[in-house]
Amino acid sequence: MGLFLATVCACRRPTPEPAAAAPTTPAAAPRATPDTTAPVLTVAQFRQLQPASGTHTLEGYIRRLAPCPPCPAGAECKPCMGDHLILSDKPGPFEGYGTLGEQELIVFAPSREDLNKLEEGQRRRLTVRVTSKQTTALPLHDVELVTMGPPL
Repeated sequence: MGLFLATVCACRRPTPEPAAAAPTTPAAAPRATPDTTAPVLTVAQFRQLQPASGTHTLEGYIRRLAPCPPCPAGAECKPCMGDHLILSDKPGPFEGYGTLGEQELIVFAPSREDLNKLEEGQRRRLTVRVTSKQTTALPLHDVELVTMGPPL
């Protein structure tokens, strides 16, 4: 079954939702430290839950890092759905968005710098937040990276 992604008509992902709309998380928590008290889910378990909100801890392989290309001010650039990564329950090369299955998930990154801290092929524990937006054809709301643990 193919999967089509909705695109955003800008080089960068739209401005994140206001902090007041986000679930409360400890403000003092460093960005590189995952929530060790939350249950750890596989991507398949998370997709099966189809949460509409909340913060969740996932563990999987980074199969693709997809930063948006730079777009100079005033230039017209190709649409980009936003800096993101593909998290998967299984290792291996990424075969394309049309092959995303129940074991893969698109995780949006707040910045390109966050993606620069990761490497394709690494197994990582990530804390993610489910947003109220849905810009992909996946049957769930967009998921944003909150924290990342060291490679496992």
